[in-house]
Parts: sequence; C-alpha cells; structure tokens
Amino acid sequence: MPRLLLINPWITDFAAYDLWLKPLGLLYIGAYLRAAGYEIDLIDCMDRNHPSVSGLMKPGDSKPDGRGKFYKTELPKPESLHHIPRRWGRYGIPEKAFVEELSRREKPDAVLVTSVMTYWYPGVQMAISRIKSQWPEVPVILGGNYATLCPDHARQTSGTDVVIAGYGEKIVLDVLQNRLGLHTRFSAVLPEFLNGEYPLPWDLYPKLDYAIILSARGCPYTCSFCATHILNPRFIQRPYHDVFEEIKTLHETRGVRHFAFYDDALFINQHKHIEPLLDLIIASGLDLNFHCPNGLFAKLIDQNLAELMVTAGFKTIRLSLESANEAQRRRMSFKVSNAGYILALDNLETAGFPRHQVETYVIMGLPDQSPEEVRDTIEFVHDHGARVSLASFTPIPGTRDWQVAVEKHGLDPNIDPLLLNNTIYPLKNELFSEAIFNDLRAYAKRGNERVKASTASAE
Repeated sequence: MPRLLLINPWITDFAAYDLWLKPLGLLYIGAYLRAAGYEIDLIDCMDRNHPSVSGLMKPGDSKPDGRGKFYKTELPKPESLHHIPRRWGRYGIPEKAFVEELSRREKPDAVLVTSVMTYWYPGVQMAISRIKSQWPEVPVILGGNYATLCPDHARQTSGTDVVIAGYGEKIVLDVLQNRLGLHTRFSAVLPEFLNGEYPLPWDLYPKLDYAIILSARGCPYTCSFCATHILNPRFIQRPYHDVFEEIKTLHETRGVRHFAFYDDALFINQHKHIEPLLDLIIASGLDLNFHCPNGLFAKLIDQNLAELMVTAGFKTIRLSLESANEAQRRRMSFKVSNAGYILALDNLETAGFPRHQVETYVIMGLPDQSPEEVRDTIEFVHDHGARVSLASFTPIPGTRDWQVAVEKHGLDPNIDPLLLNNTIYPLKNELFSEAIFNDLRAYAKRGNERVKASTASAE
C-alpha cells in the first residue's frame, strides 16, 4: 500500500492567531486518498497541541473554546518587507520539531503539502526545503489556495515537483497513479471530490480541542473582493443529516464540544439545510458550542433561525456587512441591506443572543473607497449596538477587485505575493494613507469598547 505524508506548513507573517484553524482541504484530500486505498499520515505544523510547543506557551495563551496563540519564531524579514516596522516570523512548531517528525517516519512514496494565504508562501518554501533535505528523491505535490491563485509563482519558487490548482481530489489521484505510478488495489470509481461520504482523518490528531465543519462547498455569490468562486466554482451542499452524524461522531468518539463552521454560505437554502440540521442537534440533547468565524448572511437570519441558533449553542456569530454604503454593496455583491442587517440583530437579541456580542465584518481599503465611507460604516454598526471586526482589503488574483486594482490603481499584476499582506495595506495612497488606516482601526476599537461599556452599565 503506497504511503503518503500530508503536510500543513507554517504560517509566516507579522501576526497570526488560531481562530479554529485546521487544514480542512488537506483533510478532505486525506479522506479521499484513504478511501482510494492509500496509507496516510499527517504533520500539522500549526497544531498547538504538538508536544514541542506545549512547554513554550504561557498560561492563558489558549482559550476554553479552542482559540489561542501560536508559538512564534522571529525571523529576519524578507527583503521586500524591510520597510515595514513590524516583527515578522514563523508561526507553529519549531523547525527542529518538524525535522524530527520527518526523521522518525518511514520514507513516504509522496508528500502532499497544502497552502493557504498567498503571502504565507515562505512557510511553504521552508517546509518543502526541509522535506527535500530529508528525502531528495520523494516527489512533493503542492495544492491549496496559494497554489490555485498563484500557480506560476508556486511552480517557480516553492521547490515542489507538482502544483495542483483547484479541487485537488481527482487531480491528485491522477498524479499519483498516472504520473508517479503509485497504484492501489482499490477499483471502485470515486466521485470527483468528497462531500461528506467518507470521514475526515481526525484520528491523525492525538488531541482535538475543536473540529471544523464544512456543510457546503462554494458560494452562490461572486463578491468583487472574494476568491471563493475561484477556489470552489460550484456551490454544493451536503445532506444535513450527514453533517449531523459527523458532529455527533466527533463528540462521542473524541469528546469534541467546540465546532467551527467554515462555510462561506451557511444559511443558503436555510429551510432545507441549516434549520433541519439545527433541529437534529437540538433534539439530540448534545452539549455543544458552535462558532462562525466566516461572515454570515444577515438577511437570512429570521426569528426562527435566530432561535434555533441560540438553542443549538451558537457562541460566536459574525455577520457580513462590509459597508453600510448601499452603492458600494451593489458594486461588490448585494447580499445584505442595512435594514436586513438591523433586523438580524433584532432577531438574534430577541432569541437571547446579546447584540453587543455580535461581530460585524467591515472592509477598509477597497478600490475607490473613501475613509469617510469606512468611518460611517463603523458608526452605523456601533449605533446599532454591535461590534466591528475591521478587515483590511487585500487584492486576490483573479477577483474583480484585483482587476480594478491593476487597471486603476497601478497594482503590478506580477507583484510579490508578500506585498499583498493585508496588514501592510496594499492599496494605500495619498487619500487613504497608512496613518488613516491606523486611525480607523483605533476608531473601531474605541467604539467597540464603548459598546461593551454601555452594555455593562445597562446591566
């Protein structure tokens, strides 16, 4: 039976935090290949439960719901980032621990490496370099978001042997069998990609503080700033009862109580999908907590759905607003109105979820966006008692806003992906300077504190 090693590489950035991060795409690939008869193993460089980092973290670095700080190794900044007055580094297990993990394993027949943010590619390069030092003759296959959005850059700089762009399951099977000659005795025909038919290999994690759930792939919207339609061209929902069984099994077999939905469109077809799923969860009587780090579609949160969310155990709710400017939202993708956003807050509060605990995504730095628009949106959210989660825009290759940034704002289409890091404000200019970005961030933070204080005084 051919042996495959799956690698989730380090994050390299100025900052990183574990908001229920697990390499979900890589785990789906692992489930697919295990179903096809391959033996799989995993090294997750971002596993905060790895023995190498347990003694390096401080008390309080991890929260009861599974979130927490990653261990950071400060490194010299790449040349293109020298002008940024911040400390840059590698997040995850120490390099020595990764090399030891490689050394104690029997040589695999191939190594599969995933990737996420385009500007995290140095972590991919570092991991592949160590893999090649350990096993120079073992083929390395790179997939994931960076490989899909910047395939030429990945081929030229990562050190990998094969780059896979897009859905990886069927392609990686073809590469393993037809290019590398790694066949199994499995003869059944698998679908193009798995959508819940086989369990994810969570058994490869000795300890699980939380698990990620994906009830659907893709999104029916094509927002101007978002790459979901590139990474997942089709919107396909899993049967809700399969999603429930996955949650139930993880709770009963691994003791997992915290689950993070990583759907991009969790509430689409709500009466046939999320509502019956929550009905099953409530009827089961399981004591579970659910978190939604991705923005939820506010306009779909009616009173019934809000009550189901609260009863089922939703603890982290983030809503997508992006901008309170109606013209801006029509340009991006008109998936929520100001009135729909307010109604969602009202419905959640009536159901028992305090509005001051609702976080609202607001974007700053979009092409042609004014600082006044961002400030107005921050004030709109605070005026209605919710908190702001201010996201800095970063141009993503292949999106509409990327094209606008190239054509109207002089963005180099061949720019080093490191310079697309949202923390360095890629489209800053004279009218929207870095100082203004920082002022807006501070303004949002002060407003969040006022919302929290006003709620405390009212109580």
